[in-house]
Amino acid sequence: MNIIQKILGSANDRLVKSYDKTVSLINDLEPKYHAMSDDELRAQTDVLRARIANGEKEKNILPDAFAAVPSFFRICNSEALNISIFNKKLNSPWLSCSSC
Repeated sequence: MNIIQKILGSANDRLVKSYDKTVSLINDLEPKYHAMSDDELRAQTDVLRARIANGEKEKNILPDAFAAVPSFFRICNSEALNISIFNKKLNSPWLSCSSC
């Protein structure tokens, strides 16, 4: 590892660091979705689709979509999983989408 890489980090380190703001936003939104009833949570699919239909970019709705996922598991009767999947698994093509 050369000196510049030690100072700036690898390309992968910088990419992962660029997701920190999104991860933080997802974590902040999670309680909002967890507090929703099953019917309110199901309705969020239509809400997110409407936001896209109204011209909002996918990258702007991704935090809401990702934050809702653990609550969707609750609907599937998987509450016992007690997971938070986003902090380490954000290597998603959606987040690196250049057209978003």
